[in-house]
Amino acid sequence: MMSSGSDDETSEPKIANWYYLKRKDRMTIRKDYAVCHSIAHLKGAYPSASMSIWIQGSAGLNEVMLCSLGCDFLSSTVGELSLLVQFDHENPVPFQFRPADDGNKNTIFIIDANRFIQRLKTAQKITINAHYSKGVTHHANFKVKGLIWDSGTMKW
Repeated sequence: MMSSGSDDETSEPKIANWYYLKRKDRMTIRKDYAVCHSIAHLKGAYPSASMSIWIQGSAGLNEVMLCSLGCDFLSSTVGELSLLVQFDHENPVPFQFRPADDGNKNTIFIIDANRFIQRLKTAQKITINAHYSKGVTHHANFKVKGLIWDSGTMKW
C-alpha cells in the first residue's frame, strides 16, 4: 500500500478514531495519510476479516482506499462497481470504486474521494456494505468521528 522506498516518515498518536502519518518519498513528494480501522471483524464467510479506510493526499489531491484483511473484494472490469455507505443514521449512499491498478484484490479506490471525505468529516460512524469473493456481502462498521483533513493534507 505505502511504498517501502520512504526516506522520511513521521506519525502522530491516534487522534479520536484516526491514525495519521506523513511520508516523504525519494522524489520529495510529501504524502499525508489518515487511517481508520473497522471496529469489528466482518461476519459470515470471513470471520477473521477486517477492513480499513485509508485517506491519502499529496499536493492537494485526495484518494480514499478501502483495504480488506483476510478476504478479497469482488471487482470486475465489466460494469459499474459500487458499494453502499451509510453515514450515521442517514439512508445508504452509493459510491463508485475502481480496483487497484496492480490487480490487488484487497484494495479498492473510491472514485469521488472528495465527496466521501466531506461526508466522513461530519459523521460519527459509518457502515460500508461491500461485496467480496464467494458472492458474500459484508457490512463493516467504523467510528469515524474526529477526522481532521483539508484538501489533501491533515491539520495536526
